[in-house]
Amino acid sequence: MDDHYDDLKVIIRRDKGSIYGAEYSVNKIAGVKWDRISGGVNKSHSDYYLYGYIPYSDAAELLADCSGQHDFGDNDAKIYISSANGKNPEYREGYKMLLEEAGPKPSSSRKSSLPPCTKRILELAPISREELFKQLNNEGYTSYRISGAISQLIKTNRIHLDAPMMSPKYTIHKV
Repeated sequence: MDDHYDDLKVIIRRDKGSIYGAEYSVNKIAGVKWDRISGGVNKSHSDYYLYGYIPYSDAAELLADCSGQHDFGDNDAKIYISSANGKNPEYREGYKMLLEEAGPKPSSSRKSSLPPCTKRILELAPISREELFKQLNNEGYTSYRISGAISQLIKTNRIHLDAPMMSPKYTIHKV
């Protein structure tokens, strides 16, 4: 980042649900992006949030819920950049700058004209995992949503797989 932004700050947290936060210089945050997966425990969210990366030593020092145990000396801590504090006049300019760096926020939901993903999977079964993802991605469903729908259909005993879900090659069958 440019030295011009040395005085710009934002509030960072380990993840969206964290109660601990700290003020941090905008120019020290790298890799700003929209993501659904938090740092640390890799919790997934239903919407996209602004994340970036800072040195583990800073995260462990500033954020009480960061253990620093993932620091192998060659990587950074993924941190959540708080949007609520971005509305505070003190942090607004820094937050806006990071928003620009991240680009437009991806759509978190299916297009309103699309039926629920679970319904489409049931309509297409039996189908291979590869074909299902290819077809539904082309229709506008995200891979994240497809995986969630498959899990939901398994939990409710409406489909079964002929191989483990972690396998790249399985076929989905209706029960």
